[in-house]
Amino acid sequence: MITTDLNDNVIDNIKSVDYDQHNICLINMRDILSLCETDIFNDLHMFGLFDNFNYKTRDVKKILYHHIIKTICDVYIHQLTFNKVVLYYNEEECTASELGKLGSKHRCGNFLSKTIVKICNLLPIRIFNYQCSFSQANSMIKNGRGEGRDLLQKIKLLFSKKSPKYDFLKVKNFSKRYDLTFLSEQTFNSFFVKYKLSIH
Repeated sequence: MITTDLNDNVIDNIKSVDYDQHNICLINMRDILSLCETDIFNDLHMFGLFDNFNYKTRDVKKILYHHIIKTICDVYIHQLTFNKVVLYYNEEECTASELGKLGSKHRCGNFLSKTIVKICNLLPIRIFNYQCSFSQANSMIKNGRGEGRDLLQKIKLLFSKKSPKYDFLKVKNFSKRYDLTFLSEQTFNSFFVKYKLSIH
């Protein structure tokens, strides 16, 4: 598969906001998708999957999982923050990307929603699904009024919920099923170390 290596300059262009007083770093999931959508389209064309695109086929899932999960891992591991990293997901915003043109926005939204659940069960990362855009959410939080305080509290609650048990065996099985060779034990450990450092 075609994979673009993400350097620090590319990652720096991702919209993220640190709320140091709350130990929270919000990253826009829409920007993460933007980083990998060109590689996704190129692979779909290369393997003859673009014209008869179907989210349910295994080969399509392999390409989408590879690029989306790899980009999330790269961004998370290299994000320069000591705060707890939260990916901010807004379905309308994310399906307005080029990916939303695959199949339909509705099917794209369903696939992305299911994918973020899988990711949260595999890797120690928090993804916050909310109805307003990333910029609107940040404006609300910065205003410090009731709505913004409530939103921030909902984000913080992600870290008080009981987490699934994270172990490499589960990641390894998922990786083997979809040929996600980048999901090595080293990647998993790097991810886990960063997560542990941020919650203390």
